[in-house]
Amino acid sequence: MTQVAVLRHSGAVTDAAFSPDGKIVATASRDRTVKLWTRGGKLIRALPHRTRPWSTSCSRPTDASLVTTTAAGTTHIWSLGPDRAHRTIATPAPAHAVISNDGQYLAVVGADRYARVYSLPSGALIFELPHSSQVLSAAFGPGRRCS
Repeated sequence: MTQVAVLRHSGAVTDAAFSPDGKIVATASRDRTVKLWTRGGKLIRALPHRTRPWSTSCSRPTDASLVTTTAAGTTHIWSLGPDRAHRTIATPAPAHAVISNDGQYLAVVGADRYARVYSLPSGALIFELPHSSQVLSAAFGPGRRCS
């Protein structure tokens, strides 16, 4: 294995995600930033957070969205396009987010025993699914099915 790049933060890195095309890496850190990098290690953009980011999820490059969750219970939807729009949704803490393969939906799961599905990029809640214990992960399968 060959090291390609070192992606530096001033705090510990808590999560990383590649864009589906592998050209962008998003890293979340305890320094309260999410940073976007080229796969060669060049910093593209830093996204400041008021609290520590918990996880990151990237959508298809044509949708140009990034979703981050924080330890405080906020999910951020970032537009990586020219408009640089930013929306937030109140979510359980800690939460984990995953974007559907087509970039149209966002599933957020967490300790509150619910899986919630939102529309992207608006962040509008579509439905929520109760569970008997905390939900640790979610995934979208073919045809936008969430499991």
